[in-house]
Amino acid sequence: MDGVLFTPATQRCYAISTLFDYGALERTRWAQYYVRVAEVLRVSDGDLPVAEAFGLVQNHLALSFGSQQHVTNQRAQLRRLEFVVGEFGVSTVGGITEEVLLSFFDRPVGRATRSSNPTLSALRQRKMAIETFYRTLRNLGFRVYSPLSDLRLSHPPRTVPLLPTDGDVQTMKDVATTLTDIGTPALVLELALSGASNFEISQSMSHDVLVGETSIVLHGSPKVDRRVNPLDDWLAERVLRLVASLGGENRRLVTTASDQIAAAASVSNAFRRICRLGGLREKYTIDSVRRWKAIKEYEATNNLLTTSAYLGRPNLEIVANWVLPERRHS
Repeated sequence: MDGVLFTPATQRCYAISTLFDYGALERTRWAQYYVRVAEVLRVSDGDLPVAEAFGLVQNHLALSFGSQQHVTNQRAQLRRLEFVVGEFGVSTVGGITEEVLLSFFDRPVGRATRSSNPTLSALRQRKMAIETFYRTLRNLGFRVYSPLSDLRLSHPPRTVPLLPTDGDVQTMKDVATTLTDIGTPALVLELALSGASNFEISQSMSHDVLVGETSIVLHGSPKVDRRVNPLDDWLAERVLRLVASLGGENRRLVTTASDQIAAAASVSNAFRRICRLGGLREKYTIDSVRRWKAIKEYEATNNLLTTSAYLGRPNLEIVANWVLPERRHS
């Protein structure tokens, strides 16, 4: 280790490591790590390459003395952060902007077929990962600072989906009708515009369509009440013609999957295909469209109870978060 120039922080860390009963292998790993830090400090000239930065921080966490579960979670969050930074084509730490970090915060949580907006707990973990990234680099002697260091991040309530613009909804309609005249994508969007949830769309039957009233029976779910909503004007006539063409046969409108989870996944996939082909944000969900339509309903009636009945949501606090201008999150 002679001839290696350590920063005060790395000298302290290395001194602490010598107090533990490490074997030769562990001591070698620490030594190699700090040699690498010193080499990067010499060649980076103040602007650290992204790959080197994440490598140093990941290695530092791997050699840290904290809780193994905490370290594992932090390393997983840092891998996700590195992936987002790579998507933006950023090559140096100095090029990581506020936009890049906010994109990391906004990423949906969960599997592709059942993703959701990040919870408060997930946002805290992501914030901690960013703070760990920059703090570790500063402790190693690099002059880097987070663009979000002085920013208090707001987050939407868990029950509030991301709100699309009028232009985004029109793009969804254009894409859905381009794919098929009245196939699965178009039906999914039409039923969402009629107030149906993902689960209700997946379970909708042709006999649920009330042809004489141009409406549809939505059977609800554990969190959504049963109700009868008018079909959205966009494709109402095509839906009625489709039902009439079945000659009284009662079958699923959107999917043939018998399993509830598979049917709901089929609906989600059809909707994501619309968003992807339309170049829209992947964070939009079926509930995003329902929220957009609920706001239109509220603006027409100015009645929270009517909007609550339309959504099948008996909790007025949730409905208020969805539609009231002073409570809206985007």
